[in-house]
Amino acid sequence: MELIDDYIQEVNIWLPYPMNLKSKILENLKSDILETIKDTGEKNPVLAFGDPYHVAKSISKGQDWGTIRADYGTRFWAYLFDQVIIFLGMLIGIYLYISISLRSGFNSLSLFFTAFFVLLPYTLFWIYGYFVILEKIFAATPGKRLLGLSVCDESGVRITWLQAIIRNITKFETTLLLLDTIIAHYKKTNYQRLMDTVAKTIVVRRINF
Repeated sequence: MELIDDYIQEVNIWLPYPMNLKSKILENLKSDILETIKDTGEKNPVLAFGDPYHVAKSISKGQDWGTIRADYGTRFWAYLFDQVIIFLGMLIGIYLYISISLRSGFNSLSLFFTAFFVLLPYTLFWIYGYFVILEKIFAATPGKRLLGLSVCDESGVRITWLQAIIRNITKFETTLLLLDTIIAHYKKTNYQRLMDTVAKTIVVRRINF
């Protein structure tokens, strides 16, 4: 029974929705798994019923989670809020680095070269890693969370690490992100940026929870 409970929990994690919307679904899934195990004699729910990720995708495709596609305007304001957080994080990091370096007796030349190897990776993390990590783990950045937005797979489940990496590639540079959005707008991709279509991801807005 412990294996089944762990399996149900894994499926639950892939579904980024309130428990009141999915508790009955998970109860029915547990009943189906128990019946399948009884019929097949296979005690491992993964072997008997399939990988939790794909089961979650199959479940999600047939459900109304009370979400709609987020428009570009709402996404822009979320992005702007995130940029403020990123800017402040970078500013604090640069200030601390320069302060510590100067106290350590670095001259201006050594400070310049070490900054390249320290601040460049730090900057890339804030610009890129911020979105990748938060969208993968929490399905949203603080900006998206503030406006009730979430990032998910086209089927409605949480995105994978690969999807998070792909959909955020153009966020390295604002011009690339703008071009990404403009191309998607003229291709009429239903509020999916170009990299969203490649990653098979969507941004949704919660409307009833």
